[in-house]
Amino acid sequence: MVTIAYLGDLGSGKTTKCTRDIILTKLMHPNKKLFLNYHLYNYDYTSLDMMDLYLNHPDERDMIIGIDEIYTTMDCRISSSYRNRIESYFIAMTRKAKADLFLTMQYETFVDCRLSPFIKVKYIMEAIPIKKSVVINGIEYSYNVNHPNIFKCTLIDERNSNNPIIKEFHFDGLRWFTEFNTDEYIKPPEDVLRTMEIKQMKDKITYAKLTEQLKNGVTDGRKKPKAKKED
Repeated sequence: MVTIAYLGDLGSGKTTKCTRDIILTKLMHPNKKLFLNYHLYNYDYTSLDMMDLYLNHPDERDMIIGIDEIYTTMDCRISSSYRNRIESYFIAMTRKAKADLFLTMQYETFVDCRLSPFIKVKYIMEAIPIKKSVVINGIEYSYNVNHPNIFKCTLIDERNSNNPIIKEFHFDGLRWFTEFNTDEYIKPPEDVLRTMEIKQMKDKITYAKLTEQLKNGVTDGRKKPKAKKED
């Protein structure tokens, strides 16, 4: 059982490489169940809520779990939240669940700090720039664009701490773009969204009350003192 992370900037190919590895793992182990938080076109999978999986399906085994943009569910800014704690328990026990875990993120600092120690295999993804030029009013201007489907990949495998593997190679994602929705927003779990909505609603109510108080000359819950008349 292994936890693999794919890190990189926007458009660096991390979800594409992650999808490729998930599909190949599924083909090698067809009996494993797929749990994903994003849409895969050509394979049966179950929509993933990691906390629900851990709490309400304790007998589930032999899984392939794919989490795109994991900070949407394990945000470092809410590290002490109930959800973050439960999900970190699950990640710590993926061996017991016989689960292969595939995660994408832009930066490790975006994610709950309890995740990093369990990541022994990383792919650092980078877009490959291509130089182009355009002529405007007789003047040639050069600029860079990212290659549409070739990405630079750096593998860091620390499962054997005495002999870590570091390898660089190029990855062609063209074959895998049609396997998933490359433009899909990854939304936080429903309970996280509800918490945000409640907080937003409370902020609006508080703002409305403060606006009304200021309008009526009230500050800090006290009426504004009347100005003294001059003799």
